[in-house]
Amino acid sequence: MSLNPVKEQKIPCYPWATPTEEQKCLFDALSDEEQLKRVQEALKEGLESGISDQ
Repeated sequence: MSLNPVKEQKIPCYPWATPTEEQKCLFDALSDEEQLKRVQEALKEGLESGISDQ
Protein backbone atom coordinates (compact mmCIF):
# COMPACT_ATOMS: atom_id res chain seq x y z
CA MET A 1 0.00 0.00 0.00
CA SER A 2 1.55 3.28 -1.07
CA LEU A 3 0.80 6.67 0.40
CA ASN A 4 -0.01 9.57 -1.89
CA PRO A 5 2.30 12.54 -1.44
CA VAL A 6 0.73 15.64 0.07
CA LYS A 7 -0.21 18.08 -2.64
CA GLU A 8 0.83 21.67 -2.15
CA GLN A 9 -2.15 23.99 -2.20
CA LYS A 10 -2.13 27.78 -2.10
CA ILE A 11 -4.73 29.31 0.21
CA PRO A 12 -5.60 32.98 -0.33
CA CYS A 13 -4.13 34.98 2.53
CA TYR A 14 -3.62 38.74 2.61
CA PRO A 15 -1.89 41.09 5.06
CA TRP A 16 -5.17 43.04 5.49
CA ALA A 17 -8.34 42.02 7.30
CA THR A 18 -10.56 43.10 4.40
CA PRO A 19 -8.47 43.81 1.30
CA THR A 20 -9.96 45.72 -1.62
CA GLU A 21 -10.03 44.10 -5.05
CA GLU A 22 -7.15 46.38 -6.08
CA GLN A 23 -5.07 45.27 -3.07
CA LYS A 24 -5.81 41.61 -3.87
CA CYS A 25 -4.71 42.04 -7.50
CA LEU A 26 -1.50 43.83 -6.56
CA PHE A 27 -0.69 41.29 -3.84
CA ASP A 28 -1.45 38.29 -6.07
CA ALA A 29 1.02 39.65 -8.65
CA LEU A 30 3.89 39.32 -6.14
CA SER A 31 6.09 36.22 -5.96
CA ASP A 32 5.21 33.58 -3.36
CA GLU A 33 8.30 34.54 -1.37
CA GLU A 34 7.34 38.24 -1.33
CA GLN A 35 3.76 37.41 -0.35
CA LEU A 36 5.01 35.27 2.55
CA LYS A 37 7.36 38.04 3.65
CA ARG A 38 4.56 40.63 3.67
CA VAL A 39 2.14 38.39 5.57
CA GLN A 40 4.85 37.62 8.16
CA GLU A 41 5.56 41.36 8.56
CA ALA A 42 1.84 42.09 9.05
CA LEU A 43 1.55 39.33 11.67
CA LYS A 44 4.61 40.62 13.51
CA GLU A 45 3.25 44.18 13.44
CA GLY A 46 -0.08 42.95 14.77
CA LEU A 47 1.53 41.06 17.63
CA GLU A 48 3.68 44.05 18.58
CA SER A 49 0.79 46.54 18.47
CA GLY A 50 -1.04 44.99 21.40
CA ILE A 51 -4.75 44.66 22.03
CA SER A 52 -7.10 47.11 20.30
CA ASP A 53 -9.81 49.03 22.16
CA GLN A 54 -12.05 48.99 19.08
